[in-house]
This record gives sequence, structure tokens and C-alpha cells, in this order.
Amino acid sequence: MMESKYYKYIFAIILVAPIAVNIILFCTNPLPWLIPIVGESSDWIGFWGSYAGAIIGGLITLFVLHYTIKESSKVRNIQVKTIKYTQQQTWLENLRKQLIENR
Repeated sequence: MMESKYYKYIFAIILVAPIAVNIILFCTNPLPWLIPIVGESSDWIGFWGSYAGAIIGGLITLFVLHYTIKESSKVRNIQVKTIKYTQQQTWLENLRKQLIENR
């Protein structure tokens, strides 16, 4: 529960940070001596494009990782059940043979 709260905060910061910086950079700068704007608009568009691309790529990677782990868990459970079934089948076959021999 606590981790979910942190994820929400991190997600909100990731979404809000570029918007806030964009507003600061493209609005009239009240303190040019304190916050100098470096670069042209095209430079900043490239920067924010790569920033957004990295976030989207990271989110897709996390989704694929989660899906892969979930599917691997399902496959592992099926394998364990198959092994148990095979062991039980072998045990029953051996029991049947012993019962036939002891008649």
C-alpha cells in the first residue's frame, strides 16, 4: 500500500516536471540574471522529445517485464503440477505392479 503511494508521487512528478519547466522557460523570464535560458526552442523541443521518449520506453519496459514475470509464474506452476502428476502416476503404477505380484 505504501509503495503504491510512492509510485503515484513519482508518476505525478514525472508528468508535471516537464510541464513546469516548459512554462518557466517559455514565459517571460522575470529574473534573467537568476534563471538564464540557454538554447533555442528547437533545442528544447528535441530535449523534451527525448525525455518523453525515455519515459514512454521505460513504462513499456516495465509493462513487458511485469507481463513476462506473470506468465513465467503460470508456466512454472503448470510444470510443478505436471511433475507431481507424473510422480503420482509412477507411484500408482509401481503399487499396481506390486499388488499384482503379491496375489
